[in-house]
Amino acid sequence: MFKKISSTVRVHIHKSYFPMLFLCMLIVQFLLPLDSYADSPVRTISGTITYSNGFAPEGGIWITMYAMGENGGSFTTDALIREGDNTAYYEIPINLNNTNGSSAFTIKCEPQKMSSYSASIYSLLIDIAKADVPDIDFTTDWLSERTISGTIKYDCGLAPEGGIKIIVSARGEADFQTEVTIPEGSNEVDYTIPVDLYYTAGKTTFKVQCIPENEEQYSGMSYNKELDLNDSNLFNINLNISEIP
Repeated sequence: MFKKISSTVRVHIHKSYFPMLFLCMLIVQFLLPLDSYADSPVRTISGTITYSNGFAPEGGIWITMYAMGENGGSFTTDALIREGDNTAYYEIPINLNNTNGSSAFTIKCEPQKMSSYSASIYSLLIDIAKADVPDIDFTTDWLSERTISGTIKYDCGLAPEGGIKIIVSARGEADFQTEVTIPEGSNEVDYTIPVDLYYTAGKTTFKVQCIPENEEQYSGMSYNKELDLNDSNLFNINLNISEIP
């Protein structure tokens, strides 16, 4: 009687053990990708972007962040340094299945107004093969150097022997100028005035005028409105000179 019961118990244990073991293995395999970060195909590169010239102006500063794989594959995200702030957090998600085998990336910070703010590239390749990479930080600066350019035309035919020397100036909180000459036998000349807004105490509007060196013989002119250089360089600011009767 005892032997029969013992045998029955052993058979019952053996029959129930294997389904239970199989079920446990399935549960472990299901949970493993959640607990094991190495199995995730997505990595992130993150950090902060700091505006070094104080606080972001009205509208903020929009920046596009790029992660460019050494073998191909490019990933982007946009970040905004909000008006009145001076930093923004960014995070670039990278799907390792779409990197063409790349695990190391070049990171680029590119403001969307590139004429106003500086872009930069991180000095090292960032390897994301094993884990996310935080603290890849950047700084962007306000670009203070601008130019005003255009053409000056002589209204009275062609310039005589020796040409016509002209001083072209941008007058504002600080004044900037350049000198050009309409060559002999020509009736026009291009000019470019370099302007550095660093010296203008935040004031970015200018009046542009041209004054011939020989003011007794020629008259110049001023452009018909003030020009604002805050956002970008200015082109096609054309002027004229004429001969005094």
